[in-house]
Amino acid sequence: MPRARDAVKQRMAHAIADTLLRSVYVWFASVLLILVCAAWQPIGGDLYHHAGALAALHGLLQLSGALIIVQTVRLIDPLDLAGIRRHARAESLQIVGPYRWVRHPVYSGWVLLTFGVAHMTGDRLIFAGISTLYLLIAMPLEERSLRMSFGAAYEDYTRQVRYRIVPYVY
Repeated sequence: MPRARDAVKQRMAHAIADTLLRSVYVWFASVLLILVCAAWQPIGGDLYHHAGALAALHGLLQLSGALIIVQTVRLIDPLDLAGIRRHARAESLQIVGPYRWVRHPVYSGWVLLTFGVAHMTGDRLIFAGISTLYLLIAMPLEERSLRMSFGAAYEDYTRQVRYRIVPYVY
């Protein structure tokens, strides 16, 4: 069964060389994120504003999220992820580092970064919630692609690592 992303890629392939598709996608997504940040309108309302030891704990949560993202991206090659370099060898299924705990560690890191703030306002909560919702919607699509790419190896991996983004929860 054809996937929606495949249909979009096929349409894009008429205008963009196949070797540039991933790079164009990454740049387009980056520009959209920059536009969202540039057009940001504060909503207001403090949900909480922690200081002292609690603020330090929040900082550790956010730092943990950033470190998880960096470690994960390092494992999958940032230049390949951005579409700048293609591996000459066949892609391999990552089951080391953060991938031993959850199947989508970049998403885990993102959740820690966005929800781990010491000063949670209405607009920050909405941003964190919408971006996390986007990831939750994207996850099954990504997993379907991984199943198609890696077959039985991915099925074995999902049995070994049951959790998608939060160990022992989801």
